[in-house]
Amino acid sequence: MQVLATTGVTLENRHACIGTECPMAQPPSSGGRRVRGQLRAADGADDAEHRAIAQGDGRTGRLVRMPGEARGATFSPGGYLATMTVRKSSPRPNRRVVTTIRELQDPADPALAQAYRLLTRTFHRGERVLRREWTGSLRERRDGLLTDIAWHLIVAERNGRVVGFTSGSYLGNVNLGVVGYLAIAPDVRAGGLGTRLRGRLRAAFAKDAARIARRPLDGILGEVSADNPWLRSLARRPEVLALDFPYYQPRLSEDDAPSPYVLYLESLLRHRDHLTAAELRRILYTLWRRVYRIGRPLDRPAFRAMLRALQGRRTVGRLLLPDPKTP
Repeated sequence: MQVLATTGVTLENRHACIGTECPMAQPPSSGGRRVRGQLRAADGADDAEHRAIAQGDGRTGRLVRMPGEARGATFSPGGYLATMTVRKSSPRPNRRVVTTIRELQDPADPALAQAYRLLTRTFHRGERVLRREWTGSLRERRDGLLTDIAWHLIVAERNGRVVGFTSGSYLGNVNLGVVGYLAIAPDVRAGGLGTRLRGRLRAAFAKDAARIARRPLDGILGEVSADNPWLRSLARRPEVLALDFPYYQPRLSEDDAPSPYVLYLESLLRHRDHLTAAELRRILYTLWRRVYRIGRPLDRPAFRAMLRALQGRRTVGRLLLPDPKTP
């Protein structure tokens, strides 16, 4: 029996002891020494107790094999007989944490509440839609009310806990997907979960395009803060066009103001180095009207400001980001 660690020892030779450190009972003729106790049996052991006999020969001690046991430890010389009880403990199972990713379908799914709590911990109040927007979108899809638009909420779970989610909308009139949110719990970040969630959302958009537009998905739109470090690495990808244009996300509560962001397009079919001003106007109106559910975008000063910024421009090209090394 290979001794790996410690759990419990009883030594008997007129005396007995139990604990993390037990003096081996020694006869008068021996020069016995202390033996650290609490032994744990080797791999494959069960939780039964086994008794073995340690018999000193005046020079060395040895653990005598008993049924079901194997040779293992040595003890100090003493020329006496001691019995030892070793509790064999089960090996720790190699528990592999499994992350499951699924799309929510039911507005009453408990995972929706967990995902929204993660949203509130990740995004500022002015960046968050109300929870009723999520439940309302799921009801619309469940009741078959959506036509050329589709909405998705995809969660990642570990042991029943939501550790990440992403949401987004497919817009059939422009054949583009729009990333709404992507959030990962702090204790599971940097493990590739965000990439997996984004891949699932992209696959959902591709199915929407095949079903609604009956053609491949053209691309994916997203919004990112100008000071987000991820923007720089994102904009270096040849398929990503960060638009050189003052984009605003509409205010999401009455006491809030519109939020400036960088709007980007990730092209899936062919790389784009610009969009026409007409294309961008349609995209802006569709985002505000269909994704953010603004009834009359033209009534909002921020939307009118974006249209004014497009006046006199035929195209909108790539945003040139400043070099972070330049003071």
